[in-house]
Amino acid sequence: MIFHNISLVHPPPPHSYAVIFMHRQKSLEPFTRHFTGQKLLDMLDIQERGPNTTITVKPDSVDVLAPVLLRYKAAHSAGAILHVAFTTVSEYFWLLRAACESLSALGPRAVLYLAAAVSDFYVPKDRVYFWLLRAACESLSALGPRAVLYLAAAVSDFYVPKDRVPTHKMQSGSGAPVIQLHLVPKMLAPLVNLWMPSAYVVSFKLETDENLLIPKARAALDKYKHKMVVANMLQTRHHRVVLVTPESSQEILLTREEVHAGADIESPLVASIVQLHAASCGTDVTRAPLADCGPAPPR
Repeated sequence: MIFHNISLVHPPPPHSYAVIFMHRQKSLEPFTRHFTGQKLLDMLDIQERGPNTTITVKPDSVDVLAPVLLRYKAAHSAGAILHVAFTTVSEYFWLLRAACESLSALGPRAVLYLAAAVSDFYVPKDRVYFWLLRAACESLSALGPRAVLYLAAAVSDFYVPKDRVPTHKMQSGSGAPVIQLHLVPKMLAPLVNLWMPSAYVVSFKLETDENLLIPKARAALDKYKHKMVVANMLQTRHHRVVLVTPESSQEILLTREEVHAGADIESPLVASIVQLHAASCGTDVTRAPLADCGPAPPR
């Protein structure tokens, strides 16, 4: 996610950000994340009157839906949020680079909040088709002449070398097949050094071993020279994070009462990042709007 501070109203309120929300298709999104599954449909009533059918919100759901809808309408009417969807890791990297290069002129006013959970490994796209096709063929081979293969896929000119494709049917006695994964390229280095060298870059570090969490977060800061790592443990990520900067570490921990009340960690997390971003720009967020941080964007 990329966001930068702008003036939305006059005078602009503190913490005015416009957001480019990059997300994987079908993942949680702002506003609608509050109504996952069938919850939203349960809030609606329908009166079927032929062509005059109407849909209304149930009276007991208005207090829940209205505040979220108002924030959604306000954000979109102000042009303060742009949704950009991706599916593959390649799409994510290309879109991220395009967004960074488009916003690089904003300098320190831009914040990159790199919370996408990108795997360290992936199956190259040109190999996925062959593996899936082979699995489907072997599953349907018993059908003999009754099976039809309609091979209309636009296959790339590049392919898996013949010496890597077994000659005969794979035997289960040989054990599970081995699929070679490729390392996902590390994007922080070009992002920090080339695409947006002045931006306030925040990355995430997820671990399962508490002893590795802070050392690996600091190692990332030393290696990539960005501003912050949000370090969290897989087991406690919903109620505890640690903000690690080159100068300090700050723990954000929800109380048991807050967790039971349905509070999420994102609210205090983003508030803390806003404070630290403002401080890095020399802005007092309690007195001046964050829109004053850094040079104005070109018009």
